[in-house]
Amino acid sequence: MPFSPYCIQIDHPDYPNQVIIFSTRTAATITLHRDVIKDIEADKLSSDERETLGELGIIVPSLEDEREEMRLYVDKLNAVSKTLTVTQRCPVTFLQITRPDA
Repeated sequence: MPFSPYCIQIDHPDYPNQVIIFSTRTAATITLHRDVIKDIEADKLSSDERETLGELGIIVPSLEDEREEMRLYVDKLNAVSKTLTVTQRCPVTFLQITRPDA
């Protein structure tokens, strides 16, 4: 299962062998050892690891399904919002604030 495109990876400032991962989609934050990152990229996670990271939205079974889910979410937000325009131009920051008088 690949990383969600809605995750940000940041080198841990205090532990060089760890990475902080933040999901902008689920707001989950987790610190992982770089070896686990390699296991994710090589699709070598245990079923427990895969389940936990999947529940947090760090990894996803299908990039296409997640993009479609986000597209539907964006459409729903735009249908009810009068002051925000939500886009999917950037896979991480998909919120664009629009002034009402613009």
